[in-house]
Amino acid sequence: MKMRTNLENQKGFTLVELAVGAVVLTIAILTTAFSILNLQGLSELSKEKVIAVADANRVLEAMRDTANTSVSALQSTNWTTWAATNVVGTKGSNEVQLPQETVTAVIASGNPAQVTLTLSWNHKQRTYSYQVITLMTDRT
Repeated sequence: MKMRTNLENQKGFTLVELAVGAVVLTIAILTTAFSILNLQGLSELSKEKVIAVADANRVLEAMRDTANTSVSALQSTNWTTWAATNVVGTKGSNEVQLPQETVTAVIASGNPAQVTLTLSWNHKQRTYSYQVITLMTDRT
């Protein structure tokens, strides 16, 4: 018969095993926390991109309405100023203002006219932009 020692009868975790478990748990919690913060930032940026597309569409629709009447009226209108007063500067209480939002419109001469619309804004000290290039002509 073999005699049992006190060490063989003890059950539980050693201090080293507990420390390793704590380190693994800490790494898992920190990884999850950083992932959530990163996803939150991406969600904000995605929301801002949707707003930028909506604002660009508002300007383009006004341009199309003008171009349907006359391409020369489209070309003679200062669309950068128009967008600053009618889109960027007139956001209602339920609309989100993009940080430092600017709209720039460049219209080439000719019929059809090539329109380049660029909408820029800042997100966490970085500038993002959305650009649309299209052709517009009057309807005859």
